[in-house]
Amino acid sequence: MGRVGRTPQIGISVLIVLLVLFGIGWKSLIAAAMITSMFVWLQKRSDPKAGSEFSRTPLTSLQKTVIPELSQQLDISYNDSHQSINQITSLFVSLSELVKQRNALGSEGHGHEIEQLELKMNAAYKELMELLQHGDRNLQRQAGVIEGLALINKQLGLLEQEGADWDEAWVMNELVKIKSRTEHAMSEKSAASAQDEGVTYF
Repeated sequence: MGRVGRTPQIGISVLIVLLVLFGIGWKSLIAAAMITSMFVWLQKRSDPKAGSEFSRTPLTSLQKTVIPELSQQLDISYNDSHQSINQITSLFVSLSELVKQRNALGSEGHGHEIEQLELKMNAAYKELMELLQHGDRNLQRQAGVIEGLALINKQLGLLEQEGADWDEAWVMNELVKIKSRTEHAMSEKSAASAQDEGVTYF
């Protein structure tokens, strides 16, 4: 039988006890109502399956909602970093070959070939700089995840030390704020790097 189904039985039992002890009167009725309400309130606070976000256990909240959100952000950062590393490695190999070809031509003659090689080298350097800036944005995303973990750790500490309620909605809202702030900083860096286009490295 659920908590709601037990409430009338509890109320009737408390009322009977009070009537036997103190007789029929409005004070007995009020006392019975107050005791029943207090009992139900305590049951709600101690019930980990209650639907309220405040009564949801921190472990369940972390497992089903909070950790998956942070894990998704780290997964995106990892995939981007992995792709960037592969591209940077490929660019270094290409640049090495271009430099060898350029040095083999010497400083005299082959003007058109030298010009074409230097254009390719400039393009490769530009792409390399963009990838390095992309890596910096990944670091900012990871810093946001670290900030989120620190926030969660602080809330768990308050829960243990002060007996505060675990408010999943508040925690998720703060994580969204951190993510938005991080993405805003990333977009600002992207806009700043766009102004560096056209830079010649030779």
